[in-house]
Amino acid sequence: MKNLYIILAVIGLWSFTLADDSCGKQRWEIKTLSDKDAGKIRLKPKKTTIRKMRALKVKPTKDDTPRQPIEMKAVKLDCYIAEYKKEGDHDYHLIIFSGKDTMVAEIVDPDCPDAKKSQYNSTFRTVRDTFDVYKKQGKYKKHKWRITGIPFIDVKHNGTRPEGQAPNEVEIHPVMKMERLN
Repeated sequence: MKNLYIILAVIGLWSFTLADDSCGKQRWEIKTLSDKDAGKIRLKPKKTTIRKMRALKVKPTKDDTPRQPIEMKAVKLDCYIAEYKKEGDHDYHLIIFSGKDTMVAEIVDPDCPDAKKSQYNSTFRTVRDTFDVYKKQGKYKKHKWRITGIPFIDVKHNGTRPEGQAPNEVEIHPVMKMERLN
């Protein structure tokens, strides 16, 4: 019986560790709008394009880099979704495109701890639910979308660049609204 308790304790600790590590780490408070500067973000979006986002001159970031000026203003752009995958941090990684230009947009998992702390958690849930409807039907690729979100400068990845990533590491993270245009 003692061994059973030890096994259950180890499984419980393992499960807790998995749950704790399952969400993101790199600049995670910024990605989930739970950082100290999130309340200062200008949420009225400025219309832009993927091409313009890819051309922005930005400084590289590290895990401890605070929110940068580009990350203080919401944007909206029209695009198509080439592909999506659920990442290890539970976010949906969308590869969005317009013409030949691609970039990444991320839909936050509203159940991750920092996302739960964010004042925008209900927004994250709405966006996730919206995408889930089209994901389940397999129809997200068939529509043109207007995506609104906050620009984010991802840390430079050693080795393989994430699929679809802009050369300047700028992405939309988090997506705050998705509207189907057709």
